[in-house]
Amino acid sequence: MIHYHSPYATAVAVARKTIPNILDEGIDLTPIPTVEYCLAGSPELASNVAARFAEGRNAVLLANHGAVVVGGNLKEALNRSLEVERLAQIYCAVPKKGDSGPRTAQSGGESEEGRRPTPLGRVPATKEWVRGEGRDLAACPARARAFPASEAARANV
Repeated sequence: MIHYHSPYATAVAVARKTIPNILDEGIDLTPIPTVEYCLAGSPELASNVAARFAEGRNAVLLANHGAVVVGGNLKEALNRSLEVERLAQIYCAVPKKGDSGPRTAQSGGESEEGRRPTPLGRVPATKEWVRGEGRDLAACPARARAFPASEAARANV
């Protein structure tokens, strides 16, 4: 199990949205729900997260906080955490690009009931926000792997 505070997954959690099935690669993770806000470290938060994992989910977002993923081992959990961040980044861009919405097996990839995902609204894209409150992306190995070198370089401009 890994708990972390990556920028895009946290942005989706702050917006209290669910990351839908938008890519085939994320099928073992999505949909990724946001659990109700509870004080960090509280028994209520632990109970809410445990209930979602008991449903068979491999990742959840914590409202106004971050994300938690599980895996069969640490490597699998780390890979899932990176994939959650990638999915969150794509999800944040979808409404702006006008994509068709979440994919489902029943619809052959079309959006559920013809609906598009609810837009997150404007997500801040300042250098400070991308860096995680002024920290360099390269300072954290997991973040460095989650973002291509060219994006990390642009964030440090």
